[in-house]
Amino acid sequence: MKKVILSFMTIALAAGSALAQFTTKDVFTKDEIVWYGIDFSKAKLIGQFAEGMGIGGEKKGNELKTKFIPAVNMAVVNSPKKYPLKEAMDKASVYFDIKAVEESNSKIDADGLQSMNPSKLAKEDAEKVVASYSVGDKKEGIAMVMVVENYDKTNKVGTYWVVFFDIKTKSILFSEHVEGKPGLGNLNEYWAGTAAHVIKDMQKETWSQWKRKYK
Repeated sequence: MKKVILSFMTIALAAGSALAQFTTKDVFTKDEIVWYGIDFSKAKLIGQFAEGMGIGGEKKGNELKTKFIPAVNMAVVNSPKKYPLKEAMDKASVYFDIKAVEESNSKIDADGLQSMNPSKLAKEDAEKVVASYSVGDKKEGIAMVMVVENYDKTNKVGTYWVVFFDIKTKSILFSEHVEGKPGLGNLNEYWAGTAAHVIKDMQKETWSQWKRKYK
């Protein structure tokens, strides 16, 4: 009987370990973060968003989905100096693994992307996005994704939920609501600038604030 009980306890402990591979504290202590990208599946693009930016006509929603959104994601991947993720989170390395977010963005309803009024994305709804992700190159580790709430042309601001999660279990480690100001340049560079602003704010002070909050 004792052997049965011990065996059951061993199985239970192993299952518990599998379900809690990483903790919130690990977000700050591990040497590597996996970058999943910028997820637009819950996003609203506010105002006359594409006007004057070289996108127009009946197909502008589709162009935003198939050209603008991928370009914003690739800006982060291709320009580490403008988007200093490694420095912002004090990591030895950042692994770019955006396949799951690319798949998520490909399923967006192009006709529903634009709106005249900002939307409110609940924390729980932003976190639920993670559950839909397929497994990328990295089968385990800690990942970060920026889930877009609004790109607001009228108020010149981009708002996001920054979500950290365990890749293997998809457990949410923590989420924070952030915002950034646009940059300069064309439509892609202008709005990718909001992500750059968030990342640079992390480097300056936000990361330290989160570290104190979740220690």
